[in-house]
Amino acid sequence: MARYRFQIGAVFPADDPIARFVTVLAMMSNYWHRSMRAIDASMEDEDGPGIRLMLARQQAAFYYEATKFIVDSGRSFPSEIKSFIASLDEPTKGHYDRTMAGLDTKSPHYQGWLKGHRNVTFHFPLLHPERDAHGDEKIANALRDAASLESTITAEDTIGSVRFEFADEVGVQMLPDIVNNPDVMAELSDATVALGLFMHGALLQYVESRQPGAIVAEP
Repeated sequence: MARYRFQIGAVFPADDPIARFVTVLAMMSNYWHRSMRAIDASMEDEDGPGIRLMLARQQAAFYYEATKFIVDSGRSFPSEIKSFIASLDEPTKGHYDRTMAGLDTKSPHYQGWLKGHRNVTFHFPLLHPERDAHGDEKIANALRDAASLESTITAEDTIGSVRFEFADEVGVQMLPDIVNNPDVMAELSDATVALGLFMHGALLQYVESRQPGAIVAEP
């Protein structure tokens, strides 16, 4: 394993908006890799289907948050960040374009459901009688959609063993109809892979642009 050591301020100075931008990309890259690793590990877990559902919902919300961060950052620092992205190599810019297509209403890859889904993933559904009366309360609608399904609660001897499988079924109702629209999750998968590749390429090229000697490889 290669490890590189450096003084953070020398490579990612706080007064440089590009350094701040790629630092957040680095944070997001860590989350992305850990989530992917957790999906692989869940294949051997008896609670695997529930774990993968949780991670799939989190990845959808994460993808929306990540692309929103990129857009908002470009608006805050239009010359710096747009110039940085324009300076990236063609493969990385291609991954960027594919990543951002999920927010482009004119793109065939547009995923308009992501913002609303983010609001019931990282922001838990709001319970409100008036919203329910108008058919807008997410959890009420999901429970209604799941009403005819059979599900379970399982438990052993500890609190940690308890699983409310019925809540997973309700959570599924908040996703798009993947039975009749199976391409939705494939589109999300393609977009999140592109996001990971873009973040990797952007970070690699930023690090390579630093002054010689700022980053030293450990023996």
